[in-house]
Amino acid sequence: MKKENGFTLLEILVSVAIFWVFILGWMSYSGRISNSENKVHTISARDRILFGVRTMVSLPATLRNSTRATTGSGPLNVALNNCIAGTNNNSCTSGVESNFALFSPIMDFDGAGNPLGVLQITVDNGSGVYTARFDSYGAPCAATTTTCPLIVTTSFVPQCGPTILAGAPPDYFAPLDTFTPKAVCTVADTITVKFSIVLDAAAAQNNPDLMIFVAPVVSSITVSAKTILGNDPQ
Repeated sequence: MKKENGFTLLEILVSVAIFWVFILGWMSYSGRISNSENKVHTISARDRILFGVRTMVSLPATLRNSTRATTGSGPLNVALNNCIAGTNNNSCTSGVESNFALFSPIMDFDGAGNPLGVLQITVDNGSGVYTARFDSYGAPCAATTTTCPLIVTTSFVPQCGPTILAGAPPDYFAPLDTFTPKAVCTVADTITVKFSIVLDAAAAQNNPDLMIFVAPVVSSITVSAKTILGNDPQ
C-alpha cells in the first residue's frame, strides 16, 4: 500500500497548539521583563529628579527668580515674596507652609542673545498645588498618562528671626526667648524648601505593583533668606 506524504489534521493541530503555548509563554516572560525594566527606569528617574531639584533649590538664583516671578499685576508667589522681598511689613508668618511655583535659576536667550525668560519648573495643577511631571526616564512630560507617572511638588516654610534685644548681649544659657522665632516678620531668617516626588496612581494603573515598588520621596533644604535678595531678617 502506497504511503501518502504530508501531515495529518491531528498532527497540524498539535503543532499549532505547541506554537501558541510557546508564543503565550514568551509574551508573559516579555511582559515581566518589561515591567521590571520600567520599575528600574522609574526609580532611577525618581532619584535623578530628587538630586536635580535639591541642587536647584540650593542655588540662591532659583529662589530669587521664584520670588521675582510676576503675573503682570503682582507677584506670582505671594507668600514667598512676602517673606523674602520685605516690601510688606510683618506679612510673613513663621512656620506656615505655602505652595509655590519653582523657577529655573537660568535665563534663556535666543540665537541673537536676546533674553527669552526664565523657565517655570512647577505649575499650578488647578488646585493651588504646584507640580511638574516626568516620565519613567526623567524627561519632562505634561499629560496624565501611564508614560508620565512621576509628580514633583514644591512648597516652603519660613522661619522668622528672634526678637532683637537692646542693650548688652544676654546670657546664652538662660533665656530661650532670645532664640525663639517671632510669629510674624517682614523678612524671614530662613526658608525651608520642601519637595516631594510621588508616583501618580492614575498614571500607574496598568502596573499596580509599581506603586509599591516606587516609594514616594519627600525631602527639604533650608537656606538663609538673606542669600536670596540680600535683605536682612527683620
